Amino acid sequence: FCGLYYLYNIAQNNLHVITYDTSLTAKKAVSKNVFIVNSKYIVSGTLKKNVVLIESNLIIKNKAKVKGSIFAWQSSTIMDKGSRVEGDIFAMDSLIKFKKGSLLKGHKYVAQSSALSLTPLLDQVIQDKPLINLLHKFRFGVFITIFIFSFLHMFFPLQFLNVAYTIYSKPFLAFAWGIIGLCLALICFFILALSIIGIFLIVPYICLLLFIFLEGLVAAALVFGKFFRKKLLIKVKWLWLEILLGLIFIWSLRMIPNYGKYMYILIILIGIGAALNSRLGTKNIE
Repeated sequence: FCGLYYLYNIAQNNLHVITYDTSLTAKKAVSKNVFIVNSKYIVSGTLKKNVVLIESNLIIKNKAKVKGSIFAWQSSTIMDKGSRVEGDIFAMDSLIKFKKGSLLKGHKYVAQSSALSLTPLLDQVIQDKPLINLLHKFRFGVFITIFIFSFLHMFFPLQFLNVAYTIYSKPFLAFAWGIIGLCLALICFFILALSIIGIFLIVPYICLLLFIFLEGLVAAALVFGKFFRKKLLIKVKWLWLEILLGLIFIWSLRMIPNYGKYMYILIILIGIGAALNSRLGTKNIE
């Protein structure tokens, strides 16, 4: 609830409108980001920044203009004749309709939330269909777990900042360390698995690997989140907010066809390598 309250304050300072079950018309220029929830928004003037739609309808009328990008989730975007969008359109489970004479200068990206489903992976190891359906409903559980883990930065801020600085300043070195660390981790795992004493050490060894993985992932999210916070013109510098923005970005990479999974793996390797190569310090990525 505290997190939602902070996000609400941020929204009040940086967004033009937050609505629920209403219908509004923007006839004049709007200089702030527009955030719409479960509403209908008609644009007759100019929106100078980004538009975020959640279960809403956006209608861009004749001669109306959106200079930023449009992010839509379970929404519809209709561009009338003579309307114009200069940025990109990112749509998930959404409808995009271009009428003849409308113009999109950017690109259109459309995805389905089913790309985040864990069902194909679970089908390979679990045969109990009701259990699969139950786990499918909680497919964001891993994301929530990682975000909860990220709050360790409050207890070890220097370590997370130093790992993030390594990712920011030495990404190629971090990637090399990630490859080396992955190879060594596999070798050590097989050595432990084939030895009598090592069997008892596998569980703490896996916990150690998981901790390094999460540390690298959270640090990478911190780097990307800081970038997006500045682009969204959010003035507050809460680390947890930057981590949340970064995790959303990294998590959404898997929805990109063909190359998304490779980009996701690349970021993970860079994060792990930075965690292995970093020491306690006070360097920041400002």
